[in-house]
Amino acid sequence: MMGSLLTISCVFSHTPSSITWSKDNTLVDTTTNSGYEKSSSAPNHYLKIETPKTTDSGAYRCVADYGTATVSGTATLVEIKGFSAVPTYTKVGATTAFTI
Repeated sequence: MMGSLLTISCVFSHTPSSITWSKDNTLVDTTTNSGYEKSSSAPNHYLKIETPKTTDSGAYRCVADYGTATVSGTATLVEIKGFSAVPTYTKVGATTAFTI
């Protein structure tokens, strides 16, 4: 399991002022939770989960804030099934790109 990384992405055609991520309708705080890291390379926005565990399974959602409007990506359900030399997981649902 060492060195494993799970990346969830969403795409927005315009650059938002900020992106937030939530898991199971709870904000993912990447400043206090060292297991999560968010990054962006427009138009792609990522949530990276270092060494994913079964407790990281859940419905993830990205929200783009444009100041006057917010747009959220379709939730992606990630189920972490088990551990071996390489972690296994199932992506249920799809990441959706939005144009505004």
